[in-house]
Amino acid sequence: METDKRRLYVWLVVLVAIIDVIFVLIFISHDGFGLDTLIPQVVISILASLFVIVIPVLISESKNKWKNFFGYGIPILLLLPIPYLLHSYYSCSGFFCFPYAIFVYIFVLTAISFAIFYTIGKYARKLNKKFILSVMWIEIILLIGPFISFFVPSLNY
Repeated sequence: METDKRRLYVWLVVLVAIIDVIFVLIFISHDGFGLDTLIPQVVISILASLFVIVIPVLISESKNKWKNFFGYGIPILLLLPIPYLLHSYYSCSGFFCFPYAIFVYIFVLTAISFAIFYTIGKYARKLNKKFILSVMWIEIILLIGPFISFFVPSLNY
């Protein structure tokens, strides 16, 4: 009898997602920033991906009866400051209004990513291993574009 490797496949999906985040960040900042700003961005992206990708999967694995509360409650808590940020963005006048819009995007994308990875972690262990492997291959295919664009700079023009 073959051992169940769905848990391993879920963690492979998490690893590929973290690599996706790092490569996309390197691709975005490759043209306009130097190495001195690239290293802090990679460190921040790793820390952010730990919060957005690893923690939801860990919560989905737990045997705690509150795991649904944390798994879907944290994204709701991330969406709470959005009305304030939108109000501040539209009532502000001056140069310092721009970060409010960026924070809205960050909070929304973080909440959506957290909920998606919690749901993947929760239900992927119950589904067929072909589903988990197809998610991993989709992430790898999405990784090919920034990878080629980073190592073949003539394609960027």
